[in-house]
Amino acid sequence: MMYISRPFGKDSTDKENREVLARIAAWDAMQKGMRPLHQTMVWARFMAWLLGPENVEFYDGENGEDHARAQSFVYVYPLPLGTSWLYTPRGPLTIGGTSAAQQLLSEASMRHPNAVWTRWDPLSDEGESKGLMHGSREAHAHFHPLSTLLLNLTQSEEEILAQMKPKGRYNIRLAEKKGVQVFAWSIQQGQWTALDEGAPTLSFEEAVMHFTQLARETTARDKFSGHSASYYKNFLTSLDEHAFLLLARFEGTWIAGGLFTIAGETCTYYYGASGSAHRAVMAPYLVQWSAIVRAKKHGCAWYDFLGIATPDSPAEEDRSLAGVTDFKRKFGGEVRTGGRAFEKIHRPWLFFLIRSVKTSRKFLSRLRGA
Repeated sequence: MMYISRPFGKDSTDKENREVLARIAAWDAMQKGMRPLHQTMVWARFMAWLLGPENVEFYDGENGEDHARAQSFVYVYPLPLGTSWLYTPRGPLTIGGTSAAQQLLSEASMRHPNAVWTRWDPLSDEGESKGLMHGSREAHAHFHPLSTLLLNLTQSEEEILAQMKPKGRYNIRLAEKKGVQVFAWSIQQGQWTALDEGAPTLSFEEAVMHFTQLARETTARDKFSGHSASYYKNFLTSLDEHAFLLLARFEGTWIAGGLFTIAGETCTYYYGASGSAHRAVMAPYLVQWSAIVRAKKHGCAWYDFLGIATPDSPAEEDRSLAGVTDFKRKFGGEVRTGGRAFEKIHRPWLFFLIRSVKTSRKFLSRLRGA
């Protein structure tokens, strides 16, 4: 039997939300392990803002024959002509085999007969993951980089610094010596709160606008797409105490920042930004170090740099990560490569039409930028 809920939909109730939370808690108690951020209720709340509350679904069920269990949030991404595509990030979560996960994905696709494709990208077990839907294949695109860099925070601060590349340590110390200051804020119990004594007084709107402006400078300089101020506001509001914002100041000017999340024992570097001014003082390095120290004091065991280029990979998404990979690798850590994304195409002609349109737009965009 598969339990299905839309915890944020217009017809949902507090009782239904409590049921979802209880099922998540029961699962986590059985697993005694880390739940990926993208399979948490706080992330689902953010996605409800991004996609609309009716497009966030929760599945939890057991296969009666072999007692395998599966659980996952499924996000419905609207497409033109009343169609959509379904996404199960870092899931489905499974216990005791894959039969319940197969049932979960099948239930989701049957509930959405107009879905063009279904995609999932578990943390590992690529071989088993591919077989979750008959006729599936490796996905044509990945929302999450295949490889990431994990820093072990159970070491002392001195040990963490010692395992960094010399240039990483040097740049951190240079920023400190130059007088760069880093401050943290977060939403705590519904209130925008400074997490450091002596932090400047910044309203929620002011802090987010500073970060957004820095992000715009970053995207313009490095030629990739960014997000609006409302996106970052809702990111922080939805994740509440599970997210924090860092801003770096030099000579009265905000010059760098980052958005970070905490889920279980892992702190993740989610978004970074740096302005064009005062780049020589290496503020982004001190932002990272400040986040690492904060995560360690919070009790996190791991610091996740979120994504780096997979070594020796020719994939386009890996080539685009080359610059940030060089920056992140200066902090040391271990490279981890997770499970690839897979997809099942339900409407081939619509799928290839959508891909053709996207490819044409990319080509035209490159011509304009050439």
